Amino acid sequence: MGIFDRKPNIAKLKKKKDVEGLIKALKNGDWLIRGSAAGALGEIRDAKAVEPLIRALDDLKKYVRESAAEALGEIRDERAVEPLIKALNDKDFDVRAEAIGALKEMENAAVEPLIRALKNEESTARVLAVVTLGKIGDKRAVEPLIQALDDKNSHVREEAVEALEKIGDKRAVEPLIQALGDKNPHVREEAVGALGGMGDKRAVESLIKALNDGNRDVQRKAVEALEKIGDTRAVEPLIQALSSEDSIVQADAAEALGKIGDSRARKPLEQALSDENPFIQRTASKALEKMGYDKRGKDIVKHLLILLEKKPVPEGVDGVISNVLDHAPYRGAGSPVYGAFVDDKTKIRVAVTGPGDYSKAYIIAAARTHFPKIDMNNLQYQDFWRVDQQGKQSRGIIIHD
Repeated sequence: MGIFDRKPNIAKLKKKKDVEGLIKALKNGDWLIRGSAAGALGEIRDAKAVEPLIRALDDLKKYVRESAAEALGEIRDERAVEPLIKALNDKDFDVRAEAIGALKEMENAAVEPLIRALKNEESTARVLAVVTLGKIGDKRAVEPLIQALDDKNSHVREEAVEALEKIGDKRAVEPLIQALGDKNPHVREEAVGALGGMGDKRAVESLIKALNDGNRDVQRKAVEALEKIGDTRAVEPLIQALSSEDSIVQADAAEALGKIGDSRARKPLEQALSDENPFIQRTASKALEKMGYDKRGKDIVKHLLILLEKKPVPEGVDGVISNVLDHAPYRGAGSPVYGAFVDDKTKIRVAVTGPGDYSKAYIIAAARTHFPKIDMNNLQYQDFWRVDQQGKQSRGIIIHD
């Protein structure tokens, strides 16, 4: 009985860098030994192991095939490229994943064979070839990947979109715009995201049309893409999107408008402060914060008062109040006074003073340390009480400069 019919000590062989011994171990009857030997050969990175490891890609045990693929990626010998591309057809996901990783490590040597693999009859092989080309990022793959946008398999088309985004070559912009008309919503969604990621303004009009796509996920991606590009042509369509039936589309539109910063969006965003959905309130408030409040502070206060009058007080009111406090322009004393308050549970009191078309807001809370920006020493204030329709008394504060 030879030593390799027994269990060889892989750790010792690796420590000694005994490549021949490890190659022999690839034929051991124990699949764990074979897999460990393949891994050790990958760590040693001796080119003598390439052919034995290529043969190990056909091992009956997936662990051995997986270890062999990983090892070949570590050694990075061009002889392994075609066998690894063949391994993209392996029935086991982990083996295919290791083959992709190994081919990525080989980069230049793998590009042309992978491009040829785009013609493989097996759709799984085409998908994985596309994925690997995207990971490598070589511009030689751009035109073949553009052609893959017309593949009969939707998964191939979807991955081709993602690969083209990763490579980032401008030649892909027009083909990706065409992909917005793909019959598969997942492909359209990926195309919208890719165009947003690439940031090319040629896509703006098509992305605006995508706001009306029949698929909600595509609509949401279109809003995000227009936000990333930041073109003012999107302002009016995004304002319309504030009225979407999808709250996520609404919120994303508000966020996008805040980032673009066009003054046309200010009034619609102020109106969104009164939305029944707290999520929309908060997003609109943050958008206005990015834009900076202008001299129409009185309009903001009106919406704030509407929020504060609601029972129960909506979530997000604190954020709206804080934004008014931080960003409203200042005017001196002698102005009309606007007051508002909420119930005792929230402990927040708001009062606003301003000259008709503007006001400055102050917040008084039970725990004043939560609002350190208020200098109480320089303010005069008085209490007032209000009796609601149920006869309940609420306490508020009016503040004068």
